[in-house]
Parts: sequence; structure tokens; C-alpha cells
Amino acid sequence: MVGATWIMLLLDALRWVAASIIGGHVATTIGAALLIPAMERWSTLGGKWRDGVVRGMALISYSVYLYHSMWGQRVHGWFGSATDWPSWLRNVTVYLLGTMVLAVLSYRLVEVPVLR
Repeated sequence: MVGATWIMLLLDALRWVAASIIGGHVATTIGAALLIPAMERWSTLGGKWRDGVVRGMALISYSVYLYHSMWGQRVHGWFGSATDWPSWLRNVTVYLLGTMVLAVLSYRLVEVPVLR
């Protein structure tokens, strides 16, 4: 349904505004709301290690959101666009590791003290 909404928007944006709101935003919100009770029934993801990874990512997710764009721009400024696979791999590695380091530091040095 969401894909059909995007196609309608591409064809004639003004004509399909109501359809896009109902088909896109409302349907997505209702679908997400219906998933909440289903997700609460899952007691584990299959092991303590996986649960710990998911919990850790949940704790730093807001910091990742805050820093990923700025760090991506910094990495692009340092290395430029990737023109081959080795440079792409370098850029992605620096981007992912840097984002995670910034997010963990921000969580531990800013969020945890503020929440206490």
C-alpha cells in the first residue's frame, strides 16, 4: 500500500495528497501500533548474547541518530567519494566505527549523568 502511494504521488502529487496521508502515514502508524502487542510477547531473541546486543543498541540508538549524519559528512570531507571497492570499504568502516564510538561516548558521558 505504501509503495502504491509513492507511485500515486509521483504521478500527480496534488491529486493524491489525501490518499497518501491515509495510505502512507496512517497505515504505517496503525501497522506499527499493531506490532507492539506482538513484540511484547517475545521474551527473548534466542540467547543472552543477542538480547544484550539489542539492549545495547537500544541504549545508544538516540546518540547514533544524533551523530551519524555529522560523522558521515566528516568522513566524506576526509576521504571524498569512494571510487573503488577498497576506498568504499574504508569509508564505510570509518563511518560505522566512528559513529558507534561517538554514540557510546555520548551515552556514557552525557546521557547517563543527565539521567541520574
